[in-house]
Amino acid sequence: MVRCCCSLSSVPVGSVAQTSLSRRLGLRLERGTVHELKRAAHAERSEAKNAVDATETRRRQRIHTLERQLAEIRSPSDPLLRPRLGELALHRSPTDAVQVPARTVDEAEFLEKREADEARLKEELELARGDTSDQDAARERLSQVTLEQQQDPRPEHARRELEAARDRWQALTGRRPPG
Repeated sequence: MVRCCCSLSSVPVGSVAQTSLSRRLGLRLERGTVHELKRAAHAERSEAKNAVDATETRRRQRIHTLERQLAEIRSPSDPLLRPRLGELALHRSPTDAVQVPARTVDEAEFLEKREADEARLKEELELARGDTSDQDAARERLSQVTLEQQQDPRPEHARRELEAARDRWQALTGRRPPG
């Protein structure tokens, strides 16, 4: 007697039921192979595409951050910048300084530091805009994955094996099973 459609151990050897069950298992195995190859290829492509997207996002975020920092330096009187720097009392000599609870900065020192920061940020921004090496590497990896998958004979072989199993099933039962 057959107890389970997936077990050959309880089917009498050489019976029609064993042949049918064997072919059914073969068909299931071939379907599983095709499905697993498709799933693995899709996962590999998705991972490579996600890497491209992630590198592009990181680059855009870096450029945006540098642009924002540069704008803050160019406009130090911006109310959004004030909480970060504190109130500034610029002076030319110690007797001109206004006493405020926040720090006091010498005007020349402040302007010199601001110019140096602005120059550094401009340079960093230009480098960030020009540096596409991470994106290029990710795109190259995606191209490599795509090419490898196009040249991989396993999916086509698995599809042929599945078609052969479907043909055998159709010859045995008179109906063609789904792929």
